Amino acid sequence: MNSVELAKHLIERAKNLQEYIVTKKLPNGFRFGGQVPFDMWFTGSVAEIRVFALNAEEADKIVDDWLKERTNYDGRKEL
Repeated sequence: MNSVELAKHLIERAKNLQEYIVTKKLPNGFRFGGQVPFDMWFTGSVAEIRVFALNAEEADKIVDDWLKERTNYDGRKEL
């Protein structure tokens, strides 16, 4: 893919992003540090995370991947 095609692809992707609120139940005592690339709210052990993605599945994967990378918590597994 050349630079023109890449630029067109990125512009088209950006135009199609939508906002999603991903809800995750976190384990008791859940902690993380550092920068958070999302708006995030907590109610007890439930986190609501605002993320921009092409679809709900991608939004959920973005959050799961970030949680696993930053905390070793795998949100895809049952608690």
